[in-house]
Amino acid sequence: MGTTAFGDFLRFYRSRVPLTQEELAERTGLSMRAIGDMERGRTLTPQSRTVQLLIGGLDLEGAEAAEFSALARAGRASAAEEKPEVPGPAPVSPSLPPVLVELTGREAERAQLDRFAADTATRLRIAVVHGAPGSGKTALAVDAGHRLGARFADGCVFLDLRGMDSDPLTPARAAHRLLRSFGVDEHQIPADADDKLSLYRSMLRDRTVLLVLDNAANEAQVRPLLASSPGTLVLVTSRNTLVGLDARHRLAVDMLPLDHSVALLRAVAGEARVAAESEATARVATLCGGMPLALLIAGNRLTSRPRWTIAHLAEQLEDGRRRLSVLRAGDLQVRAAFEMSYHQLSPGAATLFRRLALLPGTSASTGLAAVLTDCPEEALDELADASLLGISETPGHYTQHDLLRVFAAERLELDEPPAVVQELLARLRHRHSDPYGELAGALVH
Repeated sequence: MGTTAFGDFLRFYRSRVPLTQEELAERTGLSMRAIGDMERGRTLTPQSRTVQLLIGGLDLEGAEAAEFSALARAGRASAAEEKPEVPGPAPVSPSLPPVLVELTGREAERAQLDRFAADTATRLRIAVVHGAPGSGKTALAVDAGHRLGARFADGCVFLDLRGMDSDPLTPARAAHRLLRSFGVDEHQIPADADDKLSLYRSMLRDRTVLLVLDNAANEAQVRPLLASSPGTLVLVTSRNTLVGLDARHRLAVDMLPLDHSVALLRAVAGEARVAAESEATARVATLCGGMPLALLIAGNRLTSRPRWTIAHLAEQLEDGRRRLSVLRAGDLQVRAAFEMSYHQLSPGAATLFRRLALLPGTSASTGLAAVLTDCPEEALDELADASLLGISETPGHYTQHDLLRVFAAERLELDEPPAVVQELLARLRHRHSDPYGELAGALVH
């Protein structure tokens, strides 16, 4: 386990009782300084009598008492063999995914994360990175881990919370994996969920790390993992805005502008190929809506089909009914990314999301949403919190990404009876004199 295992477990058991260092000193007859030195790893070789006094003071019995004694013996053996000059925390295991494609067009976001890492506040530093599905949040966080991890004494720890999966990690399962990253042996991780979290917090307290919690489902999944540790930065990525977290820093990840979108296609598909068809490349970038996931897939499709022209791919993407089917490369699929978010919506929000496809353009208002569904304000708020709608500068107005509108139209056709669609279009025509007839024909044929 590493030389601080005994001190970590001493702190864990003391916190579980709970006892302060002063109270444990009174119980055992040991000095507060001696207890503090053991917990901080400065004393690696506690005497047998000291260990027995601690076992009594901590009310340890049976297997826990035996394990505690064994940890003390292991510390003495390790100290005898290695004689480390400066004892310290166990090294953090490398858990960062590799960088497969160089991050492109995110200079402003990288600079902002640099500022977050340089913040010297003593309170717990939490940074929430949120954005729509496919906007590149994980790529930004992984890049930050590789660039900024060395600024933290104990490096970077990365954990995918699998927030969009059908079975996301519980806080206890997340703590289990983080304990393994801290070097704790599998057999020494408590079985009880609360004990796992307590041990995790006690071990993080004396470490300074960049902790990346990727793909969070909600605040409840993250909050138990936010241990107080001066100098540590917790970087949380999520499709949800996580407004319930008391985050010191927030970063909204938007889509890429056209020039950066073209640069990403160039990085994936190759300089020469893009230079030969600059107009077609710009058209592909526009049809991808600046979404990094879509651009990466488009570039991969071009790379895997060297005989294709970029103009041919642009022609395929022009057909809105086929666009999401074209934007797939192996297990990378824009539609699948959208479906994960869609299926986590409440019934009311899902209904409004698909019905927004009936509105011309990419904007929606509270008034128009009221024509499409009941409780529009609650549904609009949920869609905005899930990053499936953008919030306009005009109060009560929202925006929707082009590819999300294409997906919404697909879900409308799959999930709404044609008669309901016709009734909704009639309501919209009655409210406004805009010509909805052409849109109706496109939706029902």
